[in-house]
This record gives sequence, structure tokens and C-alpha cells, in this order.
Amino acid sequence: MTTIQALLIDRDGVLIKDAGFVHKIEDFEFYPLVIEALQLLDKQTKIIIITNQAGIANGIFTEIEYFAFRDFLHAQFNKNGIHITAEYFCPHHPKGIVVPYNVSCSCRKPATALFEQAIKDHHLTPSKCWTIGDMRRDILAGQKVGIKGILVKTGFGGQSGSGDEVVPDYVAEDLYDAVQYIKKQENKVEN
Repeated sequence: MTTIQALLIDRDGVLIKDAGFVHKIEDFEFYPLVIEALQLLDKQTKIIIITNQAGIANGIFTEIEYFAFRDFLHAQFNKNGIHITAEYFCPHHPKGIVVPYNVSCSCRKPATALFEQAIKDHHLTPSKCWTIGDMRRDILAGQKVGIKGILVKTGFGGQSGSGDEVVPDYVAEDLYDAVQYIKKQENKVEN
């Protein structure tokens, strides 16, 4: 069985319900089957979250609030035997109102800096990884660095954001469907 080296997953709209700039613990809600989906993975597979968090640039929440929510989210995964290897985030938006976050940057998806950092930090081979997102820009960022991408129908379901020209490798109903598809593809490579 071929092991998937890493899944690089968008957060809002894929793992948790996106009620718009989610940052309060009381607004936290997993999509159905998220835990079950990640439990299907081999323990060696790295789970890396890559997320745009423009709410920081827009003054909706602070980095401190983001980190508190991130820690809570990771604790929920840990309770279910799932280890999040790393989480990378972009706090920027070119139309933001908070200095110094109101800039164009190289980390906001579909830009690739966060993917490149994850590849470097975790010694990843892009062809052995997958990215999963609910926006086409999530897929585009991964594809630019050689990572196959799956668009999920949860969250924005590909209906928002840049990257309309992107053709995902697969369109999944949700994260569970996406992980099942990846496992089937990896089994084909093995056979």
C-alpha cells in the first residue's frame, strides 16, 4: 500500500463549517465525517492545514484569537487520535484595514509561499501529496507546486475565489469522499 506523504487541507469550508471569518470557539462545528475521514489515513501521512485568514487584515479578529481557535481545533483532533502535523496561515489581504496585514503577499492562496514552506519544513515530495479545498484557489496553489488537488462541495464548493480556470483532479462531496478517492488512487499506483 502506497502511503500518501501529506494532505494539505484548507480549514474553513473543508474541516469546519464556514460561517464567515470563524474565530470564536462557540462557532466551531466540524463537517460530518471529518474525524472519520482523517482516521482513514495511515499514521505516517502528515496532515497539514493551509488557510487564508483575511479576518486578521480586516480587523475582525486578532492573531492571538486565531491562535486560540487553532489550538482548540487541534485539541479536538487530538481527542480523536488525529495529529495535525502543522498549520500555516496567511493573515494578509490587499484591501485589509489593519497595518501591517493590508498588503499583497506571496502567502495568500492562490499564491504558493505557504505550500513551499510546508514542502521545505516537512521534506515533502509534491507528487506524493494531495491538497483539498473548497475554493479553486486552494487547488490552484497546490497545482502550481506540483500537488494534485481535490475540490470539495462543502463550504464554497468552488463557487468563490480566483482560479476559475483550475481543473481539479477530482470533485468530492466532502472530505470523507476525498480521502476515499485518494486511497483508491494510491492503491492503483501500488497494483
